[in-house]
Amino acid sequence: MTGADSEFTQSGAGEASTARCCSLLLPACGCHCRRVTAPMTVTTGLELLDLVPALLGFRPRTCIVIIALRGTSMTGAIRLDLPDPGPPTTIEHTAVGILSRMSVDTAIPLVYADDAVVDNATVGNNTVTDQTGTGRMSRLTILVALVRAMRMAGFTVPDGFLCLSSAWYSLHSPFEPRVWPPQDRFAQEAQAVTARGVSPVLDSAADLATVPPRCDAVASAVARELARLNYHHSRWLEPVRSGGPSGVPGALQALLTDRFVELSPHTLARALAALCYAPQRDALILEAAFGPRRGRPGNEDRALIIGESTVAPDRDNIVRVREVMMSLIAHAPTVYRCDPLCVAAWFQWAQGHGSAAARLVGYALQTNSEHPFARLFRRRLADGVLPEWVYHAREPHDTTNAAATTMSDATFPHFPP
Repeated sequence: MTGADSEFTQSGAGEASTARCCSLLLPACGCHCRRVTAPMTVTTGLELLDLVPALLGFRPRTCIVIIALRGTSMTGAIRLDLPDPGPPTTIEHTAVGILSRMSVDTAIPLVYADDAVVDNATVGNNTVTDQTGTGRMSRLTILVALVRAMRMAGFTVPDGFLCLSSAWYSLHSPFEPRVWPPQDRFAQEAQAVTARGVSPVLDSAADLATVPPRCDAVASAVARELARLNYHHSRWLEPVRSGGPSGVPGALQALLTDRFVELSPHTLARALAALCYAPQRDALILEAAFGPRRGRPGNEDRALIIGESTVAPDRDNIVRVREVMMSLIAHAPTVYRCDPLCVAAWFQWAQGHGSAAARLVGYALQTNSEHPFARLFRRRLADGVLPEWVYHAREPHDTTNAAATTMSDATFPHFPP
């Protein structure tokens, strides 16, 4: 391998691996990088819809979003993939399961779709007739199923919304489409976000997993260094396997402490080679997320890797190391991309960003469809599994960094089940 690999492409990657995956975004407790701290009072359905992109950090499309509240205070937002048309799914049970672990009492579901296809969905005493003759599960039916399941589980559901490309519907008046305002609604959202002191939203959830542009010169240099290291395989392989005192070899230690622009091609090449060894990959994840004391994986650290612990990771550190890892991926030859993609996916997952993690795992499986870590990770994401610490990041009695966003009770009266 003497030259740089073809440029990393992302179009369409990972779509098959994202089925049923979910994201839990908690602006109030810092599990998500976007914090909504400016005082806000949402009094209308349209104001809530305008706020959703600010809560998520991206504009939702063809997905389910659930706003979770404790009383009238917003505590987070859940994003779920929209089920494909077909037989009824268990998406409502997944949503209720997540809400039950969030210590919330109120939820508002929103279904984002591109069409207005409906079938015999019952809302209150009214029946919406099938407009297509296909009998497939409609977006409105999904919304109604979510509302019913949440109420049966004991949650208050003041309203629900179906958001189409041309109009939006409230379950208070499901037969009265509300046309989006004439002004570009995305421009309105941007203005609203700017006024609240939050950075502009991304265009879609896929942008959370975008690999940055690469420098061809750096990529070529890294490929040459990898070829040289492979030629002298036996001279440097043992130090990589053994690691340092913390279990992380020197090349990977540099990823924990330095910016990407400060790393030499030789260091980047050694890091890519070291990441191919599962113990070193896991040690890097643990040290980046939980500190040097977690450098050597054991029984307790295995629970951290698979998210079965309430010990919260160092968010700022994993965000920084993830950025380095994404740049490393952009400059890596194809055969070396799978493990750093898995590491970057784990960092996204650790923050509750299951959708972004699933996309990165999809990229990883494109490079190595039999990779054990990627295959296991994909199964957990497909089951909607998120780390325990995401749900325990802030206990109900803790008001530190609590979001000041509230809902007006008068605006969203309870509608018939």
